[in-house]
Amino acid sequence: MTGLGERLRQARLSKGLSLEDVEQATKIRRIYLDALEAEEFQLLPHPHGRGFAMAYARYLRLDEVEVTNLLPQDGVMPRLEPLPQLPHPPLSVGTWLSMVLVVAIVAFLGFYLYQQGRTSATTPARVSVPLPTATTTTVPTQTPVSSGVAATATSVSGRVAATPTPVPLSPTPTPTAKPEPPPQLVSMPSVVGLDYTQAEDALRRIGLQVAREEEEGGQVVGQVVRQSPAPNQPLASGALVRLWVSKGPTRAVVPRVKGLTEAAAREAIKKAGLVLSPWINYQGHDGTLPPSVLEWACVGCVLSITPDEGTQVDFGTTVNIAVRKD
Repeated sequence: MTGLGERLRQARLSKGLSLEDVEQATKIRRIYLDALEAEEFQLLPHPHGRGFAMAYARYLRLDEVEVTNLLPQDGVMPRLEPLPQLPHPPLSVGTWLSMVLVVAIVAFLGFYLYQQGRTSATTPARVSVPLPTATTTTVPTQTPVSSGVAATATSVSGRVAATPTPVPLSPTPTPTAKPEPPPQLVSMPSVVGLDYTQAEDALRRIGLQVAREEEEGGQVVGQVVRQSPAPNQPLASGALVRLWVSKGPTRAVVPRVKGLTEAAAREAIKKAGLVLSPWINYQGHDGTLPPSVLEWACVGCVLSITPDEGTQVDFGTTVNIAVRKD
């Protein structure tokens, strides 16, 4: 079975990548990439060794689970030997005295605080009682009538003690915590095939965050080719969604131009990123074309193209066409 290091190295070489290319793309230092391919796991920093392996595999489009299963079972970093135990030096007399003094101070503070607490607990609380308000009443009295003298009424002022009215005490209300509302869930839409700007706008309008990653391949630059999570997954508001955006095709494809006019073929070749040779092979009724070709090929139309249609070539490759002249 191929080891982890050989698996990573073969995948990198098959894509024509150097370690410098991988370092620039993944931001993983080359010494750690060398350590992964050489399976010298003790050189990897703890605890990032497993993460480096997964990031390297993801960049090479390998199965991350399969790659991590090739790592050692006891982890990427080696086990460190414990430090030797050193004997403790004996405590001096001064140290002992300092420790006893600290203990005595702590004990005294504890006893003092304890006494203060007991004194506060046994001292009755002062209660303010409202004083009654005195009211004045008039009590009428009569003076006995003597002979020849009219009796007159006098008033004597006296005080009557008023009974104070007790004021009921209302208990302090205990605040109750309001239950938090459940998080709002949204359904993950499908945005594969959309332009990145359209996909990002659609996701942000429903409260999701978006992270963009670019990858090679695809026919349209800026088009979303992959997404995570998958469509129809329930997500909490504010969740992060990753979108992989196409950087465009890495190679050009020879277009289908058979049967097109020469002008239309020139435009299709230019649009595909290829260069048309200035030497056009014009053919006609001079015996070079069989009757079966003359039946479908119109005058001025393309008979063939080299390389063949659908062939993948580098951008800027020169192609040749043959055109019927009469």
